[in-house]
Amino acid sequence: MDVKHGFCWKCDTKLRRRGTVKCNSCCIAEYCSNRCSKEDMVRHGSIECVNWSPKKCGNCRKIGARNECSTCNSVWYCNKECQLGNWKEHKAGCKEWQRIVSGVASRHMLILHEYPFYFSNSFPNDLLYLQNNEMKVAETSFQKNFNIFLPACGDLRQVIQTVHSLPFSFKGNLEFVLNDIDPFVTARNVLLLFLMTTCEQEKASSISTIWLSLQLSGEDYSLLQETLKRLVVMNSDMLKKHTEGMVDVGIGCYDNLREVWNEWGKLPCRIGDESCIKVLEERNDIFNASEKIKNTMPSFFDDVSTRHHPSMRKWFHNGIILPTQYSDEELIYFNPTFTGRGKVNARRGQSPSSYKFVYCVRWDCLPYQIWDYLEMVKFHSSDSITEMCHVFTTHVVSKSMNMMRDKRLYFNIACEDFLFLGSVTSELDHKAGYDRIFASNLIDYHGIATVVNVLEPYLNETNPYAVLLTETFNWHFEIEGAVWEADKNKLSYDTLKSIPNMKKSSYCAEYYDNTLYFLSYLRGDRLNWTFLPVCRIPKLSEVSICSGLRMRDFRKERNHVVPFFNRIAARPINVLTGLVRTLEWYRET
Repeated sequence: MDVKHGFCWKCDTKLRRRGTVKCNSCCIAEYCSNRCSKEDMVRHGSIECVNWSPKKCGNCRKIGARNECSTCNSVWYCNKECQLGNWKEHKAGCKEWQRIVSGVASRHMLILHEYPFYFSNSFPNDLLYLQNNEMKVAETSFQKNFNIFLPACGDLRQVIQTVHSLPFSFKGNLEFVLNDIDPFVTARNVLLLFLMTTCEQEKASSISTIWLSLQLSGEDYSLLQETLKRLVVMNSDMLKKHTEGMVDVGIGCYDNLREVWNEWGKLPCRIGDESCIKVLEERNDIFNASEKIKNTMPSFFDDVSTRHHPSMRKWFHNGIILPTQYSDEELIYFNPTFTGRGKVNARRGQSPSSYKFVYCVRWDCLPYQIWDYLEMVKFHSSDSITEMCHVFTTHVVSKSMNMMRDKRLYFNIACEDFLFLGSVTSELDHKAGYDRIFASNLIDYHGIATVVNVLEPYLNETNPYAVLLTETFNWHFEIEGAVWEADKNKLSYDTLKSIPNMKKSSYCAEYYDNTLYFLSYLRGDRLNWTFLPVCRIPKLSEVSICSGLRMRDFRKERNHVVPFFNRIAARPINVLTGLVRTLEWYRET
């Protein structure tokens, strides 16, 4: 659940010491009033409460059963006698869940064949959440330095969100290690970090425009071109010197990134010139590429307030994100950093400059979605969602620039496969001791065991709050029944009545408990990616321990850093599916 500790689970207001109302069943959910508790009862009771509350015995029906059927995880019992007494009735269902576990399809190794992720289609997270972890018990944490490692980092949203979320009282330093296998993504990140490190504070808005907008003014385009030229003539050592040690890029990595910057600098971008890049046409080709996209596009509007529709339609037409109104005469250049490798099979070691540079942002990666809508609307509410996004981006970028100005924010950057960590060819800093490791959704491609085995040695052994975070977006694809579909039999009548608008199928997913399907995925994943005998399905207890780390039991408690899942209806602009799950792995003390 994504409501921060100490805030109401319904209206998100800060709770007072007196008058707080707790859920009587699970004793975890908290509300500012009985009214909020009542209004949230159906939503909370659909998934969260049913998993956290005391269990009913499958045999005698008494509340408080503590013994789970480890074969299927679908029934609980008071004791062994109750379990034996219910076996005849439970046998068929138990075998069906075993079949589902066995049927989880094997995942394949990662092959780069998609567009670069210049913008993510996932949710931004505070990767420290210090108030609920280190700072909760130790005042010394206000001065402590923290190291965060992001393999498969994608864009900078996780970095910026973490910096933005720091409490005012925090006075320590942050060091991020950013790694991504894609040189185009890494080149864009380093470009933005270099701008944030070397520009004056008043350029924060221009940096946001270069990050977000497909079209640029003459002034912003000149800033971009000057920066590209500086990066091309520099090397790794010079970059580190110019940023006063705050941005450190490996030598081999820098050589690859220089090729990307050089190509961006050479592209003809003046709108209207005969030789100008055709990014708008290429962008439209991506949006119109398949029936799937055409069928999905209406959902970007169905779940969103009508006041945002005009600005959204305008963005789909021109890709412009600015803080104010603009004229065509002002925006006279296309943004070359929206180009790169198209949707082609990327070969390891292939020179970036050998690709044809085309518009390469995925159709479902929308820049105005990269921040939490609830945070954006609190900071700057506007009918224009693109204006809200730009204003908020400028705010959080400015906060990062302030931290850089104070020499408290550092970046070590490499472009390589995380599987090669520790090899002699790796350029990453391999010192152990990362307080957080955020592995994005690497487990979707390599399996949980592989990802945890590779990254476990780098988790800080001295910090009891250190955690490895693994996401999964694709777990549900091979498990029939895991995804909400328009089947009213899956939800009770009372639940259906409480859904804001029944035609909004994404909202319905927030009320559909697919926990058992997710447990089946976890067990099936271990079956596919470890040396356990194929004839035996692993138990959940075996899955929960990997390379000396324990997976936090999301059925008994909340995650401590990143929410296990996010609410859907509360964030209509973010177009969440309700299917992304985040697991936390920690060292037992």
